[in-house]
Amino acid sequence: MGADWYLYCEWYLLDLDKFCEKPLLRLFLCMDKIKAFKYHLALSICVISFVSALIVFFWFPFPFLLLDGTWLPLSLVAVIDLILGPFLTLVLINEQKSLREVCFDFCVIFIIQLSALGYGLSQIHGQKIIALVHLDGVFHLVTNEDLKGQKLHSNLGVVTLSKIPLVRIDESPELMSVSSLDTKLMFNTTRYLPVEIQKIKPFFPYSRLPQELKAQIAETKKLKILVGKKRTSVLIFSDSGLVEGIELFPRNYNGLK
Repeated sequence: MGADWYLYCEWYLLDLDKFCEKPLLRLFLCMDKIKAFKYHLALSICVISFVSALIVFFWFPFPFLLLDGTWLPLSLVAVIDLILGPFLTLVLINEQKSLREVCFDFCVIFIIQLSALGYGLSQIHGQKIIALVHLDGVFHLVTNEDLKGQKLHSNLGVVTLSKIPLVRIDESPELMSVSSLDTKLMFNTTRYLPVEIQKIKPFFPYSRLPQELKAQIAETKKLKILVGKKRTSVLIFSDSGLVEGIELFPRNYNGLK
């Protein structure tokens, strides 16, 4: 076993030497630590910009990032990734090291940075909103983590907001005899039904809207509250039952109580 491990290490180091001798890579590895830090920082900014665009425009279209509060873990992922990789480059890279050692250091930094980014993205993906569920007279956010791998039926996408289906809970008497706050009921996809405008009454009174929202929403529209983890909003329905828009309530607005 010891001999096999020695031969493996010897093969790895020889292969690493050949890898480091490639002209472009050699030019990169021979940079001083300040220049390497700057290049690494620029590359990290590009990666974080791409990841942030993916999250903001596809995973959490406006205003779900604000409703769910996922902007905080996204900010932490961005800051950690921007600091971690370039900082390790600044600490580990040394002009006195051999090409093999520098290449090994960069491999370690890449693995650490990629692992941190992957973990952060997996946590954010767990908070990706899968459905808006109507229960107790308001809509609630339901995430990947909430459903724990359950799939939504294809017939539920009749009414959507940014491609996220709006559904209602099957409120048959035998189900509603238990507490409506039962998490099994809220996150049980077998009880989800397509939203019908006549099935989600009563609507939120227009008179209780703050003045700034009254200026943007016609009085004839049908309104429902969407409760988020960090913010609350109002969904605007047409007479046909389709969602026409969504508006955030001002922070610290007391008219919902």
